[in-house]
Amino acid sequence: MRLATADVVHRTEDGWVGDREPLIKIYLDRYRPAQSGLDAWWYALDSLTDQAHRIVAAKGTVAVSADLAADLTVPWRRPSSVIVGAAEPVDLSALDFVPAESKAMATVIVTDDSDLLRRQRWSTACR
Repeated sequence: MRLATADVVHRTEDGWVGDREPLIKIYLDRYRPAQSGLDAWWYALDSLTDQAHRIVAAKGTVAVSADLAADLTVPWRRPSSVIVGAAEPVDLSALDFVPAESKAMATVIVTDDSDLLRRQRWSTACR
């Protein structure tokens, strides 16, 4: 959506000026950072493989990113985190994970994959 077309910014002699409240609403509705909503950052000390095994064994219907699987098949680099897709919020504190302070510090990133999980049947190849 073009902001000028939406009538939330207009041109003046000094440049573009925006209407604060509509701009914030557009940002929150359309461009909110990924950390909001279902996404969560977790950290643990054991290997990513062990972390993924624990999550799949305890939580069942989740999707683990292929990055880790590819590295287990033909190791050429060592991933520093694994993405876990879930259909609902996942609390990993009972599995000895702690909340990470940022995405960069996380070893596990839980993200909303509810649409994908609803449409697909997942095998638990990690078990």
